[in-house]
Amino acid sequence: MQIRNLFNEDDAVSPVIGVILMVAITVILAAVIASFVLGLGDTAGETQPTVTWNIEYDEINTDQWNSSSAREIEDYSTTVVSDWDSGGKVPTSSSGNNGILTFTVESSGEGIGPDDLYLRGDGLITDDTDPSITDEIEISALETRSNFSASQGFSVAVAGNYSVDLVWDTGDDSATLDSDTGPDA
Repeated sequence: MQIRNLFNEDDAVSPVIGVILMVAITVILAAVIASFVLGLGDTAGETQPTVTWNIEYDEINTDQWNSSSAREIEDYSTTVVSDWDSGGKVPTSSSGNNGILTFTVESSGEGIGPDDLYLRGDGLITDDTDPSITDEIEISALETRSNFSASQGFSVAVAGNYSVDLVWDTGDDSATLDSDTGPDA
């Protein structure tokens, strides 16, 4: 066996290995790109906002929001989202109580927008010509700020027996950020 013949006979092995490696690299690269294009690479989802809220209930006990107590409602420094001009009868709890529930950001990193925030529960009063109880209020549908940072917030009308969760819900991910119950709950 001559050494010179050994080198001449192995010429075909090197191109075959090269082609196999190139095909394997191409398939792996295509799979990685396809997973990100189809959204499979982003399985972590959005992260829950790290915001601390302060919730405060102020009893108003009125059956007409356009009465003298409405002036008290307008004195709130946060955005009041439930103020009726039509004078519709305002729902109350079984004891006749109702009031304003104020949500204020105590601390936050970058702030939080209203787009994915909801109030869900019992005793929420709708902003309507004929006010009624509802189980959900979408914060982005209210006339609020585009972003809440420290000491900013919003207020809603509630019956005295409310039980409310402040929920962050993107459609894919959700979390309850805070909860509160009324004095009559």
